[in-house]
Amino acid sequence: MTRYAFCHFCDDVRVEIGFKTSIMGLYGGDLLVPANPTVLPKLCIVAFAITDTDHPFHSLTVRISEGDRVLIDNPIPSKTLAGIQRDIQARTDAEDTTSRISIGTNLFISPFVVDRNMTIKTMVIADGEEMVAGRLHVKFASATRTR
Repeated sequence: MTRYAFCHFCDDVRVEIGFKTSIMGLYGGDLLVPANPTVLPKLCIVAFAITDTDHPFHSLTVRISEGDRVLIDNPIPSKTLAGIQRDIQARTDAEDTTSRISIGTNLFISPFVVDRNMTIKTMVIADGEEMVAGRLHVKFASATRTR
């Protein structure tokens, strides 16, 4: 059994007609801002936790932090977790077996104030196990940098 987590950092997340998710302004690993301070309307995090179907999640929290400061602590209620996992397993049939469960959530920091270099870290805590889902390094663009 292998559990893992990952995330995307971006400018915006939109749920479209038909529950399709659109992610705008996806960041690679660095977010460069032009000046100190900079205020962005928001920073969005799309986080996922994956597990095997035979080892479902019983507790799941997504935590966004900067250094020792927790920016968002988002526990997913156990009833919600159980319902999601039950729905996924109910869709399984003999020709289309499901072996993994992926649970995602969208989180928003609004406004996102950048007044120093920092690293934003996304952690997923699943049944007490901590997994780093991703990091975003926030830096100031050099005034002497050329395009």
